[in-house]
Parts: sequence; structure tokens; C-alpha cells
Amino acid sequence: MNNSKRTFMLQIIAAGVSLPLAKIAFAEYVNEKDPTAVSLGYVSDATKATNGKYKAGQHCGACMFFGGKAGDTKGPCPLFAGKEVHSAGWCSAFAAKPA
Repeated sequence: MNNSKRTFMLQIIAAGVSLPLAKIAFAEYVNEKDPTAVSLGYVSDATKATNGKYKAGQHCGACMFFGGKAGDTKGPCPLFAGKEVHSAGWCSAFAAKPA
């Protein structure tokens, strides 16, 4: 394998690794009008939740499904594949993180 082929192969490998990382770094927020969001009653600000299941103090950042770290303002949620939720948000699938 000559240098140009080797360089090309390394670039292909680097691109294959970086694309999924870029998708994670630039994931979009869940739109409240998204069909899944509507069905779960998702709101980006929990204090504006009108769903009868909502209890004061519940928010995505305190939910077991929230993929962000403590203190993150946003994070992935498996209920909204490939998208991020606001940690201050809420949906009817809320389940408190175990203590």
C-alpha cells in the first residue's frame, strides 16, 4: 500500500469515527410539536406543564431516562431517539431517578 492509499484509508476511518460524534455534539432539541412529544405531553419548561400527571418539582433532569449529567442544561433521552431534552423540561413518562 503506498502513501496516498494509506492516507486515504486513514481519512475514511477518521470520518467514520467522527460522524457519529458530531451527531451527538450537535443533536437537536425535541420540538414540543413533534408527534412523540405531543403524545407524551412534553414541555421544555416543566412549570408550564398542563398534564394532570405533572407534580411540582418533577423535571427531566431528575428523571431516570435523562442521559445528561447532574447540572447539565440538556441531555439525550431514549424516548426521543437522537434528540435532546431540556433538563428543565417534563413529559408524562417521568420516573424519578433512584436515590
